Amino acid sequence: MAGNLILTMDAGFSYDLALPTPDEVPVGAHWEGGALRAGQAPQGASRLLQRGPLHLMYQPRLILKVDDLSDHSLRGFQRIARMVDRFNTKATFGINPGRANAELWAFVNSLDRNRFEIWNHTWDHGRSGPNQWGQPYDVQWANIERAQEAVKRETGIVMRTFGEAGIRVGGRSVGDQDEVTYYVVRNHPDLNGMFGPPGRFADRGPGTINSEGIFISSALGVFENEGFPPDQRKPGGTPEESFVERWRQRYPDEDPHRPFPVGNSDELIWRLEHPLRAVPPGGITDSAHAQMHPYAWTDDAIIDSMGRMLAHAEGHGWRVSTAEETYRWLRDRDLIVVEKTAPDRYRLDARHLRHSHRVELAVPDTTRVEKHAYQIAHDR
Repeated sequence: MAGNLILTMDAGFSYDLALPTPDEVPVGAHWEGGALRAGQAPQGASRLLQRGPLHLMYQPRLILKVDDLSDHSLRGFQRIARMVDRFNTKATFGINPGRANAELWAFVNSLDRNRFEIWNHTWDHGRSGPNQWGQPYDVQWANIERAQEAVKRETGIVMRTFGEAGIRVGGRSVGDQDEVTYYVVRNHPDLNGMFGPPGRFADRGPGTINSEGIFISSALGVFENEGFPPDQRKPGGTPEESFVERWRQRYPDEDPHRPFPVGNSDELIWRLEHPLRAVPPGGITDSAHAQMHPYAWTDDAIIDSMGRMLAHAEGHGWRVSTAEETYRWLRDRDLIVVEKTAPDRYRLDARHLRHSHRVELAVPDTTRVEKHAYQIAHDR
């Protein structure tokens, strides 16, 4: 059975796509940034005509954010990696390099880098005290930098995203980041994204790139133990009152006493379709993340429930992605030009892009691709 064409689209090139047979789109149809030129779409036009052969790439992104990759959690991450491979999906793993051993580095080096991203989840998850929270700028920079350098040294990976770890300080739980952390991320040459910084930095809304060029990823909702006190983290448990109140405010007609989500694929899908946090009531944003921790997912059947939720997301308006892939796409998506040049041909113009992208096009995978370097003509 034929599938869709997967193409690595490099900046500075154009691509002629020769279909095996003509399709329904009229010659001359022209899209910029996924939008058809005004006046070209008749009423009731298909999605292919409205958005072009790249329309699948313009779906909002769902990032599977998996926290706490360290020497004590490796087995859980191995289970999640198997789930990702089984469901042909993607995940982004937050590493604590100060708590890594040789076996963990070997695992990271074994991962398919088209499917898995590694991101900076603080140096050691607070084992040595706060790495970021409440620390001066130079200390915060040094802790982020040593995590960056450790991962480069052991794997060759340049981490592009930072996210806090939950730690305890003075008997209370805090996120190991503060406003100073944002400025370190903004100024660090490796980093271009941050999970959940203080809200004022998301000045263009959650799940998109802010005015300073930093991708701000925000949580979609509650997919795991959040919302349940420790003694109620089980089927039939009672959620926390603060969670119940938030749910009542967002969905007043829905029962906030939801079933426990871990291991319950039906409940995970319900929560995907009823976002609590990053999606405003008016509709889906550019992207959001679902957060999980391997310790909460105890066997392969439970991991399957998360996999089924991701498969459902892919079939219902989302595209599962990594944080870095999402950042690159948001930077470039409005610069892509596509034109129908003949009954069986498209031209895809990527000359103005900043990054390369692995894209899925809604054309048969038997489509013939001709790649052309963009050249500037000079008068002689």
